[in-house]
Amino acid sequence: MPEPQRTSSQPLRRETQAATRQPLRERVATAILDTGAVAILRQGDYLVASIQSDLTDNEVLALRDDLAERIGSYRTRGLIIDVAALDVIDSFVARSLRSLALTANLHGAETMIVGIQPDVAVAMVHFHLNLKPLRATQDLDEALALLDRHTHGGADVRATTERRS
Repeated sequence: MPEPQRTSSQPLRRETQAATRQPLRERVATAILDTGAVAILRQGDYLVASIQSDLTDNEVLALRDDLAERIGSYRTRGLIIDVAALDVIDSFVARSLRSLALTANLHGAETMIVGIQPDVAVAMVHFHLNLKPLRATQDLDEALALLDRHTHGGADVRATTERRS
């Protein structure tokens, strides 16, 4: 007996139903990556998360959880978070970044934050926002150099690799 013909909306409906069964944070994390709000790149032993636009509180939590999971699964030695696109780092974002840094530290990874805009830095100081144990650097190159020194005992691994080539 021939199978009943399926309409094109049936597979879509099943995918939508499956997506709604995912926990909210997983759906938001997927949405963050799908919309381009955050680009997450793996560079050797390091993860680089570049925030491309302002994030909602749920997106910040999803990003924190996603990065914490990736640090553990990739055995990451360092995490760099680029916040240059953020016009504001409020107390919630600061706490979430700090929490992520502490989690990364428990996994043996250091966390660097790059690209804090001058007016954002002034506001953070004014409101006594604490990012410790996060270390801040001006740009990605400086963060990579610091991570290389900290995670590889002072040797700049990238420079050594380039010399061998």
